[in-house]
Amino acid sequence: MLEKVLAARESRWEKRLFLARYYRKTVVTLTMNIPGSDKTRDIYISAHERIMEDFIDFLQERNIALIHLESRVDADGPECIMVVDLPALTMKGNCISFEDSHPLGRLIDSDVMDGEGNCRGRSDLGLPPRKCLICNEPARECIVLRRHPKEEVIRKVEIMISDFLE
Repeated sequence: MLEKVLAARESRWEKRLFLARYYRKTVVTLTMNIPGSDKTRDIYISAHERIMEDFIDFLQERNIALIHLESRVDADGPECIMVVDLPALTMKGNCISFEDSHPLGRLIDSDVMDGEGNCRGRSDLGLPPRKCLICNEPARECIVLRRHPKEEVIRKVEIMISDFLE
């Protein structure tokens, strides 16, 4: 299973690079922070579809031109890749605003790449790393140190999604 997840991530990376170089515009990828090995459950796909719809509405409300849009479900879970006509750092700021305002924002992973293939992140905007779902410490730290049982994190994610979808 791990090999399939890694292959899906590699495929997504190559697609992002291709689109960035082809369009010479900003590429945004929306995925979800889903713990565990089963990232393709119906509940995750339904949540991602709603997130995509909400994000497209968010772009339209801000008059951000959407040039390219595609989505799929792979071993790494649901994903959406889009190309927008906005500078990458500005778009990253918009993505963070969307995450901060969305009920599932903490589960949304919005990756932004400029037209040259360079990734732009929270640190480029002087923002701190994302917080853990369970304890509010830096998420990366909790993941690396395995501070919380995987089952506890999965349960938290599923409750958040169920509450949102109801």
